[in-house]
Amino acid sequence: MGDIGTGEDTAVGRSLRLSSRSGRIEVVAEERHDIVVEKRGEVLPLDAPVDGRITVTSRSSNLTARVPLGTDVVVGTTSGRVELRGDLGSVAVTSMSGRVKVEAARQVGLRSTSSRVSVARCQGEARIDTFSGRIEVGHAGAARLSTVTGRIAVDSVEGMLRARTVSGRVHAALTGDEVDVRLETMSGRVDLVVPNGARPAHEFSSKRGQVRSSVPEGSNGLIRARTVSGGINITEV
Repeated sequence: MGDIGTGEDTAVGRSLRLSSRSGRIEVVAEERHDIVVEKRGEVLPLDAPVDGRITVTSRSSNLTARVPLGTDVVVGTTSGRVELRGDLGSVAVTSMSGRVKVEAARQVGLRSTSSRVSVARCQGEARIDTFSGRIEVGHAGAARLSTVTGRIAVDSVEGMLRARTVSGRVHAALTGDEVDVRLETMSGRVDLVVPNGARPAHEFSSKRGQVRSSVPEGSNGLIRARTVSGGINITEV
């Protein structure tokens, strides 16, 4: 069965689905009104969108798509790097292996077996689940992050934060006024930075590690942090 591309009346459709067994997938959001998809430097012919979505499927080739700003994107790949650049809408990526990078999106949902995942900016909630791989988030409105073997690092999150890893360190920094945090790791250190003046309640547990907090307890939110063999360190900016 050959490669298939569907969807052309792209001024109407603002949703794109790309899938490839192997090969790099790149999506670039920019000031434009149409969607263009290239394979090996050649523009693919596209049919009309179905339910507002354009779908392109390839067996094993690099795909490059140029889309309007704010386009919703769904990507599926078995083994290949995924890079999404520019301001996108809702982003969903499923990958078995290969690095995944998202520059900016309204919301993000990523699932991977063994990939390093990085999201620079997510306006809403970032949901990332990988079995083995590092998770890096620059800024998110909220985040739910999970990996079995890998480090989790969040530079800035405004709202709710959930982060879990079996063997890996968790480092996160909060910027919002209300603290709603749950951090868990089996063997790894937990480091959390909260805004100056935040006074959340604390629920800490570490069987074989030191627990330290320079943040006084209060009632504006809650921090739950748990580790089996690793320290817990809570500080404020």
